[in-house]
Amino acid sequence: MVAPIEGIKLSRLGVIKEHPDLENDEDWRKIAIERLKDYMKRLDSEEKKLDYIKEELTKFGYKALFYQVKGWRVKRFK
Repeated sequence: MVAPIEGIKLSRLGVIKEHPDLENDEDWRKIAIERLKDYMKRLDSEEKKLDYIKEELTKFGYKALFYQVKGWRVKRFK
């Protein structure tokens, strides 16, 4: 992936819906990003990571333009 995950826009209500324990936490954004990073690391293949990004994050307005597999040349999503 090319873009840093720290720049992702998060809805406070969406984060609380997924992680109710962060409702009263001051660092809710930072913790939510760390949990997303951990989840992405647990996905066992690059294809599953690409599918997650393409299917799940596009529901929220994110559009992946490019992808890279195994360090090879960057390709454009079709």
